[in-house]
Order: sequence, then C-alpha cells, then structure tokens
Amino acid sequence: MTKSLQAEIRAAISSHGLPLVDIAPGTLVWRVQETRFSDPLFYNPQSDSRYGDPQRLIGVCYVAGSDLVAVAETLQHGKAGAGEPVLAKEIEARSLHQLEAARALRVVDAGVLARNAGKRLRDIVGSKGQGSTGYAYTQVLSGVVMRHGLEVDGLLYPSQVYPISASFRGCNLALFAGRAVQLEAVGKQVFGELELSSGETVGEFLNRLRIPVE
Repeated sequence: MTKSLQAEIRAAISSHGLPLVDIAPGTLVWRVQETRFSDPLFYNPQSDSRYGDPQRLIGVCYVAGSDLVAVAETLQHGKAGAGEPVLAKEIEARSLHQLEAARALRVVDAGVLARNAGKRLRDIVGSKGQGSTGYAYTQVLSGVVMRHGLEVDGLLYPSQVYPISASFRGCNLALFAGRAVQLEAVGKQVFGELELSSGETVGEFLNRLRIPVE
C-alpha cells in the first residue's frame, strides 16, 4: 500500500506541481512543551506522529499558527490517551514558547496536495485512531515531500481540534530537519502565568472546548 500511495502523491506533484505557501521572515508561531525542556526547537526523527518520517530518519518539529491552536493540539486529551481527562499536573508542567521565522519559509499545503492525489480533508486531519490506517497516509505524504528537495521546509495543515477558518492562525506547521535555520525562539511563559490571546487561562480555554480537566 505504501508504494501505491507514494506513486499517487508523486503523480500529483508531477501533474500539478507542489502547492507551495510562502511564510514571511518574522512570522510568529507557537509551540507547547514540558517546561523541563528548555529548547523548543526539537526535530524528532523517531516520532510516530502525524507527519513523522516513515523511515525514521528525518526529524520533524511541530509548531502552530496561534497560541490557541498550540494549546488545543497539545492538550486535546490527557497523557494517558484519547478520551482521558487532562490532569492539572499536566497543565502545570508545560510552557508556551513563541518563535519567529528566521527567514522566508516555503511549505507545502498538505490539504491541496492530498486532494490533488485523490484524498479528502479527513485523510490528513483525522485522529490517529480514526479509520483503519491511523497516520499511515500523512506519514507517506510527509516522507515524499521531505525528500523532494531541501528547498521545501515543511508542511502546512489545518488544526483538527481548533480550526480557524481561512487563517494561518488555525493551522499547524510540520517543519523538516536538515534545512537552514528555520525558527528562532522569542519568548516563553509557563502555563501558570499565561493569559492566552483570547483573554483566557489555559484551564478556561480547555473548559470552553469541553475538554475535561481533573
């Protein structure tokens, strides 16, 4: 199946080109991680994540187009797994990092590329447990794109848990390792001191999204 999916994606690129999106230098993005990790620029080659490298060779770093998406994506459920509540200690252990594009970034619109290859939006935004293939399709798509050329910095895709229509703020970036420096850290706030751009605390925001917190 992997080879047939690769062939479909490569055929779409050959026929229609890469649907590239340019991100201007200085564009702000956000990332949530545990406070004990001070460096927010972590490209994980071993991750079994949505756009992780299926060959486990090229690292991927995820960031969001807004603080709200960064929080919603990270705390859509507890660490125990899907359907489990977020624990107060999990919130207390995290920080929000603000970063900016160190240069112009060229990323591929994952939704357009998938559609050109005959897939639908649900194929790139579904949760890992949805359907029969988990992240198989998105990882194959990422594997093709990250090896297309070093001029491609990553993938742009809409948030499943907090979509903001027709806005970069409602999207995520999966950035690929091995490129020139992509991001620079700007600031960091621990969750306990954080007021989100919506004026809410993290707990209030999760409550609005009806994500249980214990």
